[in-house]
Amino acid sequence: MKQPYASEYLKKDALKIRSRQLAGEIIVTTARGYWPLPLMSDVPGLRREGSRTVCEWGSFVTLYDPYNAAQFIPADGQLPLAWAGYTPTPIELATVVVDPVRRWARVVSDESGEEVATLTDVPAWESGWRLLEDVRTELAKALVPAVPWRVAWAAPENGEGPLWEGRSPMVRNEHAAVNLAGYAFDDDRNLIYLSAVGHKTALEAIRASLLGRHRQGKLTLGGGRYQTRLNGLERYEQVWAPLPDFQAHHVIFLARQAFKPEPADAVTYLVAFDGDAPEEQARRLLTKRLHAALPIPVLDEWAEALWNAAAERDWITAVRAAGDCRGCWQVSLMTDWAALVESLITQGEIEIAID
Repeated sequence: MKQPYASEYLKKDALKIRSRQLAGEIIVTTARGYWPLPLMSDVPGLRREGSRTVCEWGSFVTLYDPYNAAQFIPADGQLPLAWAGYTPTPIELATVVVDPVRRWARVVSDESGEEVATLTDVPAWESGWRLLEDVRTELAKALVPAVPWRVAWAAPENGEGPLWEGRSPMVRNEHAAVNLAGYAFDDDRNLIYLSAVGHKTALEAIRASLLGRHRQGKLTLGGGRYQTRLNGLERYEQVWAPLPDFQAHHVIFLARQAFKPEPADAVTYLVAFDGDAPEEQARRLLTKRLHAALPIPVLDEWAEALWNAAAERDWITAVRAAGDCRGCWQVSLMTDWAALVESLITQGEIEIAID
């Protein structure tokens, strides 16, 4: 079991804020997601007057100790409309108790011992520092008046630990991580196929990295010591399926080049899901992909001869694939397939039936 982690620095700053709140001061945060307090920059019409920031509802005094905080001094006792619904409540210290098997995190008040919040699908394999940051940020965004400053791991029931502890196969970006079910990527680390399971918001974050304008190297595939940065292509077919019993979704991304190649493409991909005969499935796909991508007709009965001849020339190469993707092959379209077809016809390897 992992050792507990604590941030005495965070605890000290949180106690300073609480002390000011108990003295009647209205404390706000100057950084979104840092403290569970209203955000100063949400107030419209802010302007500087000397050493203070003012608005029509009052003024702000920046506090340099604690960090990322300011005192709001109301002009007439009213809070800004941007903070509608907020009730000033002194924050309290809390402990995050992580269940590594269920991947839950219970936030428990240090003062009362009561549960403040429960988070699901937490990355329990992460370090204590990373978990503390993630949970603290989530609570701050939701304005839950609790500041977790330490993390502890619950003892697994019956002595059973989580599967793949610390090395669960994942795909992640800088904001989210989800469980990996299958993948395929080529030698240039272009992601061809991805199958993943997780909360919908986390999967949407993965999709944003995969399809965003700056999509090179934004996703990391792996677990434990094995890590590979992947590049997103310009378009993917997506299939989303809810898993309501687990409050999760299963999503599949398949690169356009793998199902709808175009004449301008340098490559196409043959992705197989048949566990017993993936290469046979890929051979059947070859003629369909070539027929769609090339300006010459390609007949289905040519599949085996074309595959063997192209493989000898390294026009067809296997790429890395695993999980529910049982095999994937990259097919070069920047080669003279027309000449190959003509050569195979001349050699009698393939023929065109004439009625």
